[in-house]
Amino acid sequence: ETISGVGSLKTIRGKFVMNNNKLLKTITGFNALETIRGYFSIIINETLETISGFNALETIGEYFTISNNKSLITIPGFNALKTISEYFAIGSNFKLETISGFKMLESVEGEFSIVNNTEIKTIEGFLKLESIGKLTIIGDFYGYFYINNNNGLETILGFISLETIIGNFFIRDNNNLETISGFTSLETVGRNLNIITNPIISAKIKGN
Repeated sequence: ETISGVGSLKTIRGKFVMNNNKLLKTITGFNALETIRGYFSIIINETLETISGFNALETIGEYFTISNNKSLITIPGFNALKTISEYFAIGSNFKLETISGFKMLESVEGEFSIVNNTEIKTIEGFLKLESIGKLTIIGDFYGYFYINNNNGLETILGFISLETIIGNFFIRDNNNLETISGFTSLETVGRNLNIITNPIISAKIKGN
């Protein structure tokens, strides 16, 4: 039910994968882990409730995903993580209530998505995130910002250092979203900016 006791591990030269563990409830430890050269994946763990630790992790060489963990309640930590070289995804964790942490994250070189987390009420943090996406050598872009289909979401806070999104900026289909605060440094959106089909906040924008 618990994975712990790996407190001296500093570097993973490949991938970090914890997927399809039906009885796993807690992931803890990994407090010395600093670098993952491959991707970070925690998906489809049906009874997983808690992820903690990872507060020394600074760099992920590929993507980061925590998805389809239907009992997961909170994601704290990851407060030293600075760079993700591909995408960042937190999705379809149907009991997830809070995302905090990620206080030092500066860049995500691919897509940034928080989608289909039906119980989440607040998204906060990401205070040092400056850029999402990158341009390729041939001039193509890679990197969207999505906060979509989180039906319990009421508040989005933070993102006060975010300056550049290479692709689209979408906040949509969040049925209970009341407040968007932050994004005070945002200067450039490379494609479209859509804040749509959020019925409560849309009513406030219209002045109804």
